[in-house]
Amino acid sequence: MELLFWNVQHYSDKAEEKANAQEVKLEQVKLALENCRIRRGTTTRITRTGSANFRKTGIRARNLKSMASTREKKNVSRDVAAELVAQKNLVSATRKYNQLRRKAQLPEDLIRQFENVFFCEIESSVSASHNPLSRRIPPGNRTNCYAYFKSGNSQNFNAPDPVGEREIPDSFKGNHEALRLPKCVDLAVGKETVRFCFWHAPSGKKGREVADVFEIMLRKLRTEKIRQGERPIKFVLFGDLNATPADLKKQLEAKSISTSCICAPDKGTRISGKILDYALASGVKCDISPFRSVPNRAILESVGSDHMAMIMKVRIAS
Repeated sequence: MELLFWNVQHYSDKAEEKANAQEVKLEQVKLALENCRIRRGTTTRITRTGSANFRKTGIRARNLKSMASTREKKNVSRDVAAELVAQKNLVSATRKYNQLRRKAQLPEDLIRQFENVFFCEIESSVSASHNPLSRRIPPGNRTNCYAYFKSGNSQNFNAPDPVGEREIPDSFKGNHEALRLPKCVDLAVGKETVRFCFWHAPSGKKGREVADVFEIMLRKLRTEKIRQGERPIKFVLFGDLNATPADLKKQLEAKSISTSCICAPDKGTRISGKILDYALASGVKCDISPFRSVPNRAILESVGSDHMAMIMKVRIAS
């Protein structure tokens, strides 16, 4: 089976409003650039002379304010300089617009495109009036929420929480995100039932919390029985785990837990280049890949979040 999960990065009910406001700004920037070209006496691109002088001097648009004290300014007209600044502003405004528009639109597209979709980092202010992420569940006492969709419809996390309040490990102490724990749902994979536990893990201890929770889940779900078959529950702990696979591997090895449970993509999942969005599995095999293959620096503009949406394919282990 296939699902998609994504840290939407502080998704709010103002996403569409912000995108529309940026669209207005983008049109204003386009108009400013056109006016620069008109003042220069042409509506085409920078003249060959202007471009040659610009390349020759090596002056960048962000340094134009300091040009007054340089000899090179003699080779670059005031109008050409203004056009260069306007072009830079257009690039910046376009990038910002793409980011906001995709953040507003992509969640709706994803819940129609994939049968099972999981979101995290949804603001508690999201209203039920117009937003597909309105029915969301807060993880613990945090304001950032989880949402789960099946076949385009908002669903509840119907399986028991994998960690109870009395079982919160010591590694969570002193962490303001301590009660941000996984939420679970049981789904069919082939002829078997698999428990999918979605999590936006706390950060700061290089995977210690993740390893502790996974250890608790192994202990609990090995003893818990499924109604059909009376076999130990197969499960996947996945999401923004806020620790690299390399750091988590060390934590698991310290607990004598096999690191073969780690299911991670080959490339970074966040704009920082780090791999943070992946899974730990018990009784199943999984493959994880990005929703869009873009350089890490382009993730924000591509999907509107600093995390790439991830596709996970799960099959029963042989």
